[in-house]
Amino acid sequence: MQWVGRATYEESAGTVELVFWHELSPLLFALGKEFTSYKLSRVGALRSFYSWRLFELLMQFRTTGYLKIKLSNFWEIMEVPQSMRSKFTNLTSRVIEPAIREIQDKDGLKVKWEPIKTGRKVTALEFYFPVEQQAALPLDKPKPKARQRTPEQETRAEQAREDAATIEGAKRLAELSGEPVETFLPKHLQEAYQKQKKPMA
Repeated sequence: MQWVGRATYEESAGTVELVFWHELSPLLFALGKEFTSYKLSRVGALRSFYSWRLFELLMQFRTTGYLKIKLSNFWEIMEVPQSMRSKFTNLTSRVIEPAIREIQDKDGLKVKWEPIKTGRKVTALEFYFPVEQQAALPLDKPKPKARQRTPEQETRAEQAREDAATIEGAKRLAELSGEPVETFLPKHLQEAYQKQKKPMA
């Protein structure tokens, strides 16, 4: 399957506009379940690029509170320039420590770390931080017990969520490309979208 449906070079602006192939829309816009997710408000105050990157990295392990990573992989993920890779003290003073300070000051996540050496050379890093806890429910207002769904109902609900995500993705692609939304929808969803568009009587 091809990725790009159209590519237009704007010569005067020096930019390229890419329109993704419509059959990719369900994959491009429904991948939230496969990637690290966290509340954007938690990192909205972070100003350092390294703070953002480190926070995203740590959130992948929020259920364990522990990350061990090879130094070479850390360089790549954090996009550390070559000029800072020759001396570990540069990485410590200009990347790791400032990022941890900002995360702790603005998000409150208490992060500890230590280098792992092979001989005299640092080859890996370990990070420790509190495990993310689920928010407690108020005891004075217990939630009503949800009705148990049958497997068929669960399947239909999941399909409805996927269809809704596909339609939203198609709308975004239509906005970018100027094409009708239906262009980016599989046939079985085109009719559903038409019904959705009709005004209520």
